[in-house]
Amino acid sequence: MSPQLELPDPHYSAFVAEISIALISGGGLEVILGHCADILCRHLSAAFARIWTLNKPEQVLELQASAGMYTNKNGRYSRIAVGQYEIGRIAKERQPDLTNAVIDHPHIHDHEWARREGMVAFAGYPLIVDGRVVGVMGVFARHVLSNTALEAMGAVANAIALAIDRQRAEDALRQREAQLAQLAERMATVREEERAKLAREIHDELGAELSLLKIDVTSVQRRTEGNKQVQDKTKSILKQLDDAILTIQQIATDLRPPLLDTFGLGAAIDWYMDTNCERAGFDCEKDIDMELDVDAPRATAIFRVFQEAFTNIIRHARATKIMVQLKQDQATFTLVIKDNGVGIREGQTLTPNGLGFVCMRERLRPFEGTLTLVGRPQQGTTVTVMVPKRVGSQ
Repeated sequence: MSPQLELPDPHYSAFVAEISIALISGGGLEVILGHCADILCRHLSAAFARIWTLNKPEQVLELQASAGMYTNKNGRYSRIAVGQYEIGRIAKERQPDLTNAVIDHPHIHDHEWARREGMVAFAGYPLIVDGRVVGVMGVFARHVLSNTALEAMGAVANAIALAIDRQRAEDALRQREAQLAQLAERMATVREEERAKLAREIHDELGAELSLLKIDVTSVQRRTEGNKQVQDKTKSILKQLDDAILTIQQIATDLRPPLLDTFGLGAAIDWYMDTNCERAGFDCEKDIDMELDVDAPRATAIFRVFQEAFTNIIRHARATKIMVQLKQDQATFTLVIKDNGVGIREGQTLTPNGLGFVCMRERLRPFEGTLTLVGRPQQGTTVTVMVPKRVGSQ
């Protein structure tokens, strides 16, 4: 019989240190567990080492890492039901196991393989977090293993289990965030479609009705030229109708500027500034690239962020001047909006009054865009928006 293997360091310091480093190395769960399996293999002088994680809904252990003589993760033992074979039994009973008689062990599935490969020992350890099994690790060796092997595995089991649990939680969070981003993008698309539809209906239907009414009033005015009282009344009505038509046109344009769809983002921002700076009594300074190569979804998102920032300046900044720059380079669209108002502290964006900035960031999220706010008391505020031309280009 081969001598029992003993780790050279009774406190497993080097072993534990290597596992600890592996667990913070990054690269995803499979990469991390791959490093751990390799360390298990080396420190226990095993023929091979493997780590499975538990698919709880299906109650199946899925092979995540394999090091040593076997590195393939798609073989017959890539999925093991809880309770099946020795690995599945460890998961079910939640107890570590060590055998130095692999060939005769009732739960070792392939005795002929063990004999052919000269396998002598197996050690397996459950990976448990807060009473929940999250996986199993196991090693096969061509020499006898002592309880030291199980002690070594036990020394790192909790850390590996926590890493699995944490990584899964992070993956679930990322998936949830991706789903929320998709939902937000869809909601923004639907909202824009509804705004465009409403703008058309207001302009075409209500605007047309008011125009017809104006024709009728004009007709009455012509037929009553000798009646001063009626003339004065119809003149007043016509003035009110003109004002109403202008208001409807403004509402429809604000809902969905036709320039955005017809002439693009630069023209829409240029028009919006010309219209609203004069209305608000601001001096406007513009540096706008009119030849932006921007797709419709990004153009809409950037325009709505600009619109929200502009509205915030009118409402809160007490500014007299607004400066807007819209540029592009090979990878990014950049929008800068600066005012000379009272300034906004960055922390204000986290208060209810900063909800607009939260909404602006959400508009940019589907495109991996960023929004930064720099404000100093009495020195104005600068909003900078950067949107990659392609998702993942940042």
